[in-house]
Amino acid sequence: MRIRLEDAGTRKICVIKDLRSAYGFALIEAKNWADKAPVALPSTGLGVANKLIKALRESGATVTVVEPTTLDKLTAVSFIQSAADALGEGNLQEVREALRAALELVGDV
Repeated sequence: MRIRLEDAGTRKICVIKDLRSAYGFALIEAKNWADKAPVALPSTGLGVANKLIKALRESGATVTVVEPTTLDKLTAVSFIQSAADALGEGNLQEVREALRAALELVGDV
């Protein structure tokens, strides 16, 4: 699932702590994400995303859920096909990279 941080709000320090907790970011990395708002955050699993949305909203941030576009879904299918081809060739590193790219586009299902 992808979350869009629309605004970090007035309690940005709390938002930075929430981002660090959810993603394991270093302090400067979490601060950079908070400063970039509005920005789409990296995709996460459904459970982590729901906890993060709740925490960010409690910290005063404005967040929305980003739905994948049709183009994102088609591109993800292309990545999955590439992963299948790489699997047939025995290239597991390429399989991992292609599947990771597909998940980044459409989030965890």
